[in-house]
Amino acid sequence: MSLYEQIGGKAAVDQAVVLFHAKMMADPLLNRFFDHISQDDYYRKQSWFLTTVLKGESIGAESYMRMSHKTLVRKHGLNETHFDAVASHLQSSLEDLGLEAEKVAEIVAAAASLKDAVLNR
Repeated sequence: MSLYEQIGGKAAVDQAVVLFHAKMMADPLLNRFFDHISQDDYYRKQSWFLTTVLKGESIGAESYMRMSHKTLVRKHGLNETHFDAVASHLQSSLEDLGLEAEKVAEIVAAAASLKDAVLNR
C-alpha cells in the first residue's frame, strides 16, 4: 500500500496542501515566490506534487521541478535557505495532520530528494 493510501488519499493531500499553503503565505521569506501564481494553480500543482511523491510515482518529477523553478532560481534568487524553509513547512503541515513521525520523515525525505532539481543544480 502506498503512502498516499496509508495517510488517507486525496482528502489527506487536500488538507496538507491547505495547511502548507497557509504556512508559506505567512512566511515573509517565501510568500513573494507565489505572487505570479493563482491560488487554484498553486493547489493543483501542490496536489499533483504531493500525490506523486506519496504514490512513489516520481518519474518525470525531477524534470518538472527543474523546469517549474528555473526562473525562480535565475531571476528571483530561490536558494537552499528557501528550499529548507519550504521543507520545514511541509514537515509541520504533515505533523499538524497527525501523521506518524515515520511517515512524515519518509515524505519529507522524498521531497528533499528533489532539492537539486528545484534549485536547478
